[in-house]
Amino acid sequence: MKTKINISIVNDSKKWSKRLKKVRKIVDSILKYPLHFIDRKYSVYQLTILLSDNKGIKKLNKKYRDINKSTDVLTFSNSYKISKNENINICDIILSADYIKIQCLKNNINFYDHTSHLIVHGLLHNNGHDHKSLKKAKVMKNLEILILKKMNIENPYQNIWPLTKKKIN
Repeated sequence: MKTKINISIVNDSKKWSKRLKKVRKIVDSILKYPLHFIDRKYSVYQLTILLSDNKGIKKLNKKYRDINKSTDVLTFSNSYKISKNENINICDIILSADYIKIQCLKNNINFYDHTSHLIVHGLLHNNGHDHKSLKKAKVMKNLEILILKKMNIENPYQNIWPLTKKKIN
C-alpha cells in the first residue's frame, strides 16, 4: 500500500508572510526522506504546519499542555482507522517565528536551518520518538543529525544544547 501525504501550510502570523515559499521548500526537502517519518500502516498522512508567533503558540501551549509560556515548536498527532485497509495519521506542527528568531540570534544559527531542524523534530515526534530519557534523546538527536546532514545542514547540536545525564523533558 502506498502512503499518501497531504501537506497544508497555514500562516497565522504576519512574521511568516515573506517566508512562506521557503518553508514550503523546506517541507518538500524534508519529505524526500520519508522512511524516517512514515509508518506504512497509515495509508494517509495529513500534515499541517501552522506558522505562528509567540502569542499564538503560547495560547496553544496553555490550552493543550497547561504550560503558560511560548516555545519554538509544538507537535500534536493522532490516528484514525477509516476502514479495514485505511488508517490516517494527522500531524500538526506549530512553529513560532519569534521564538525561532531569538534562538537563532542567541546561538548564531540560520533561521531556515533551525526551522528545518524543528520540523524534522516534530515529524520524529509524530513517528513515536521522544526525548523523555537520555537513551531516547540520543536516538532522536542522531536521527535529526542524519536527516539534516542529507539536507546539507550542519549538526545543530555541535555547539549548543549538549545532552547531559539528567532527564530531558
